[in-house]
Parts: sequence; structure tokens; C-alpha cells
Amino acid sequence: PCKPSVMPSDGSALTPSADIETPRESPLLDDQCSPNDGRQKLIFIIINGILGAGVLGSYVAGFIMIPDVTLLWGNISDAMMYVYIVSILGATVGFPLAFFGVVLSGPLKWRPGFRCQIDPWMWLTTGVFLFLSCSCLWMPLCTAVLAPEKSTASYNRYAHAISLALFGAGTGAAIFASGLWALDMGMAARIGATWTALHCLIGDATLWPVYFAAGVLE
Repeated sequence: PCKPSVMPSDGSALTPSADIETPRESPLLDDQCSPNDGRQKLIFIIINGILGAGVLGSYVAGFIMIPDVTLLWGNISDAMMYVYIVSILGATVGFPLAFFGVVLSGPLKWRPGFRCQIDPWMWLTTGVFLFLSCSCLWMPLCTAVLAPEKSTASYNRYAHAISLALFGAGTGAAIFASGLWALDMGMAARIGATWTALHCLIGDATLWPVYFAAGVLE
């Protein structure tokens, strides 16, 4: 506790007492880092782990339940299938690059000139949550259309849900990728996240539904 000061009898200016500590700025504020950076990173990792396992589990269940998994390609041509597979492989490598780029980075700070009141971890975690949670829905919805056998009635029932799930996944991936470009992040992480977002928005949400619908309805 600070000692009460007493005005000297001669009216001279008071000298600060040695017992009074001068306030110092927090080093966290000096670095402009979130005081909860470690906890937010842990939440980011946990969400990726749980939902990532959910996506992989849904794929395994779908491959087991769908009698002919080639039906997932619809009526896509062989040439387009090769292009699509290359895009899938790029996203399969790109997202882990982005994930580890974020996890292995230092405290997150927006780049100078980027004005945003949203915490960087909140931005990235929201994007990843939307991306992976919607991705968890895609295979179960396709399974409802194709198992035990492909059904036009089932497609008509779930077509909009499939499109919304794919669009949601692409939007989440885009949010995540845009956040990396606004942070001091490695180029490999940025390119990986951007490739993933473009694949989800163009390949999955735009082109694939057309081929899938043609294959189911033919």
C-alpha cells in the first residue's frame, strides 16, 4: 500500500516516495498480443482435432455403406476427374500446411494497416469450425441419396442440404484463408489455405453438384 504524503512545512514540491511503485505497461500490451493466446491456440487445436476426426469418420462410414462409391463422381468425364483429383490432393496437403503454420507460429497479430476489431484467433477458429463442421455433413447426405441404392426421390429431398453444406465448407475455408493473408504468416500456409478454399468453392460447391445430379438423375 502507498504511504500517505504530507505537505512539507516549507511548501516545497513533494518528492515521490520510494515506496510508491511507478505503474508499468504490461508487456502483453507492448507486444499487442492477446493475453489468452495460449488458451485460444489450444481451442483451435481441439476443434481441428475433433471435427477433423468427424470428417474422416464420415468418409469411412460412407465408403462402407455406399454399394458403389464411384457413384459419388456422377457423370464426370475422365479428363475432368484427373483435374479434380489433382485439386483434391492439393487441398489435402494444403490444409495441414495451413494448420501447422498457424499452430507453430508465434502470437498472432494483424499486419500493420489491417484494421479489424475481431481477435485473430476468433477469426481463424470461426473459419475452421464452419469449414470442418459443414464438411462432416457432406458424406452422410450423399449416403442418404446413394444407399442402399441411388434414389431420385432421396436426391430431391437432400439436394439443397448438400449444396448448403458444400457452400458452408467453402465459405469457412475462405474465411480461414483470408485471415492468414492478414497475419504475418508463412507463404506455404497462405497458399495451402487458399488452395483449399478455391477447391471447396469452385470444385466442390460449384462443379461437383452438377456432375453428381446428372449421375443420380440419369
